[in-house]
Amino acid sequence: AKSGVSTRLTISAFENLISTAERRMLTSGAKETSLRLGDFMGVIPAITGKVELVYEGEQEGASIVAENLIGAAVKNVLQDYLPPLDDLKSSDKNNPYTGLIDWFQEGKSVDILFDFSDKEYQDCLKGIKPLRELVKQAKGLNEEEQYFVMEMVLWALAEASRLNRERVESGFNFADLYSTYLRRGDI
Repeated sequence: AKSGVSTRLTISAFENLISTAERRMLTSGAKETSLRLGDFMGVIPAITGKVELVYEGEQEGASIVAENLIGAAVKNVLQDYLPPLDDLKSSDKNNPYTGLIDWFQEGKSVDILFDFSDKEYQDCLKGIKPLRELVKQAKGLNEEEQYFVMEMVLWALAEASRLNRERVESGFNFADLYSTYLRRGDI
């Protein structure tokens, strides 16, 4: 706290977050955009540039530690809108995430690319019907917020090892956890 890192990190992270969204807006020619969860990848340099890591973190790599921090935050914040993932069992009949997980287990996957226009981004998320239905249960969200929470659900499911999130050249792919391993030959 005495070093001022927490303040500098916060300011730098916020500036990087806004810059990531502005870059997408400029490349797509849009006049406005909204923040997306994928935009938080632009925050990683702010985290890695300001945080001194312990020896274990240095073994993992600073960017992996930063991504893990973002993932843990996503999983934590999702609880403000939808039931927590930690308490759920896939055998629970009242598990609100089952329909969405089943959708991916049918072999479906989705790419959320960093440079998607707002329409492409929204159409991509709207195309996952169980995700739309799940986020409708979250009260008090306007339409823009619903898209952010939809993306947050995908990230949180990946953090809870219910889905696979894989970095692709220009974004992220979300798919069933086990079919991804089978496709790569990891099992």
